[in-house]
Amino acid sequence: MLLIIDIDGTLADNGHRRVFLKDNARDWASFYQEEHVKADPPYPDALRAMKILTKTSARLVILTGRPERLRAITSAWLKTHYDIDTVEPDKGEFINGPRKSHVAQMFMRSDKDFRYANVFKESKVKWLYEVSADKNFVFIDDDTRCYGVYSQFGVILVPSHCWKAIQ
Repeated sequence: MLLIIDIDGTLADNGHRRVFLKDNARDWASFYQEEHVKADPPYPDALRAMKILTKTSARLVILTGRPERLRAITSAWLKTHYDIDTVEPDKGEFINGPRKSHVAQMFMRSDKDFRYANVFKESKVKWLYEVSADKNFVFIDDDTRCYGVYSQFGVILVPSHCWKAIQ
C-alpha cells in the first residue's frame, strides 16, 4: 500500500500563515517564507496517528504543494516532528523497492510551477499509479479539490476525521 500524505493543513497546522491568503490579495511569497514555514506546529492528533502509520507495511509518500526551494526546511521539519526521513523522487525505485521504516519519498512543486496544488498533485498521482507495482493507494489530504482525482486511484481519508480514528 502507498500512503500518500499532504503536509500543509494535514500534518502541519499552517493557520498562522493563512492570513497571507485572505481575500483576492494572495501573498504566496509571505505564505511560503522560510521562517513562517518553520513555525508550523504539527497537529497533535496527526503526531499520534503517524507514530502508528509509520510502523505499518505502507510505503510513505509525501505529496505537497510546497515549492522545491523549501525541501531542506520541510525535510528537517518532518524529521523533527514526525521522525520521518525524506528521499527525493526517482523513477519508481523507492515505491517498488523494499519498504523502509520512517522514510518517505517527497514530491514538491518546482519553484517555477504556479499551477494550483490540486493540478500539480493530479499529475504526480497519475505518474505514481503508472510506475507503482502496488495499486493500493490511500490519500490523506485536507484539500477537497484533490478528492476527485484521488477517488479514481484509491481511498481518501480526511485528516480531521482519520487522525482521531487512528489511535
